[in-house]
Amino acid sequence: MFIIIIFIIVLVILYIKNNNSKTITGGKNYNHIIEELDIVKDKKKIINIIQLNDPKYKLYKFDKYIREANSNISEEEKIKKRNNFKYESKLMDTKILDIRTKKEINKGHLCYALLFYSFIDKFKNIDHAQDVRIFINYQPQFADLYLQLNSPSLLIYCNSGKRALKAAKIISKLKFNNLKKIYVITNGGYSEIEDIINKKYICSPSCELNKYSIFN
Repeated sequence: MFIIIIFIIVLVILYIKNNNSKTITGGKNYNHIIEELDIVKDKKKIINIIQLNDPKYKLYKFDKYIREANSNISEEEKIKKRNNFKYESKLMDTKILDIRTKKEINKGHLCYALLFYSFIDKFKNIDHAQDVRIFINYQPQFADLYLQLNSPSLLIYCNSGKRALKAAKIISKLKFNNLKKIYVITNGGYSEIEDIINKKYICSPSCELNKYSIFN
């Protein structure tokens, strides 16, 4: 009888643990695709992702790789450059998501970023993909963002990192087919990004790239 009770207790503990792993705030089933970036330690990667969202910079990188591949360099050097290009190619597929408020975004934002005003407020109650499909029926403009988010990777930022991490946990739970990695700037935010990035990647409210905004 005692063994049966112990067995039941173990089953209950495993059940609770399994359910907790599927919550929005902690679950290896969802959070394993999230990678937190430090504005200082991961400065090079953050700059790389932002630059590689620029179509002109992408073309420059492609052209540079082709020229280097056909140049008279050692095979070892070619392999090194090939691996580096493979790494950068993955970053090229990364979409940038700004989830701050409209007031914050109107003071400036990253060019080519998807501007999703007050993401946390709009989606804090969404728990699974079914909710997302229902939401699209009432907010058709979200369908475009849904397609944009279904990219191999995302980079999310806010003003400090707290909202960005919450947004990443929400998105990671929506089970997009193509989404494999979510980069989140958690130690720093937009003002710190401004300090490390070339000013040509900073847009004003009147910038034509505001066409990337989802909600006005």
